[in-house]
Amino acid sequence: MGDHIKKTIDFYDKYAKDYANKVKGMTPTNEFNKFIYMIPKNSRVLDIGCGSGIASELIAQEDHKVTGIDLSYSQVKQSRLEAPSCEFYCMDMRKLELDNCIFNGIWNVASLLHLKKEEAGDALNESYRVLKPRGIMYLATKEGKGEGFEKDLRYDGEEKYYAYYKQDEINKILEIIGFKVLENYLTPSKKKYHKDPWMHIFCQK
Repeated sequence: MGDHIKKTIDFYDKYAKDYANKVKGMTPTNEFNKFIYMIPKNSRVLDIGCGSGIASELIAQEDHKVTGIDLSYSQVKQSRLEAPSCEFYCMDMRKLELDNCIFNGIWNVASLLHLKKEEAGDALNESYRVLKPRGIMYLATKEGKGEGFEKDLRYDGEEKYYAYYKQDEINKILEIIGFKVLENYLTPSKKKYHKDPWMHIFCQK
């Protein structure tokens, strides 16, 4: 396991409850509604990097069956408290221990940005593999340039790894894998919690 992954896991293990409290109410409403509209009724949905399980619970409330994964076991435990109707596992998005073609939708928010760019293809290939044909993935990551460790002043200056993408850059990765990019747009940071623009991507297998 790379040092960037270990540090990120250690961070989310340490701040699991604090993180859950800070991000409540931050699920992107417009994108959530669009995602729910785009997937069939009673879908199976994979929440990658589920964190505290807040989005998983919201998706489950729309009568979908949700599986959430995260590499932080403390976050997985927190998710089970937040969303008791969902299934949660400690699992690596780069190597999903899941069958082929079983999900109608994937919700992937603020998780790809913690991987090195050289690992993005592996993670997105795995997402493609577990999606059903014509399945939908919503991917949200930070827009910008570069990658490396950064201190998070919201959490005592603890370090996390961040990788930033430009729209053309992430579109190319997705299209090489086989995804059809349906939309890719940016929204500015409107909350004190976030300082960078967010990139919102809807794509289809």
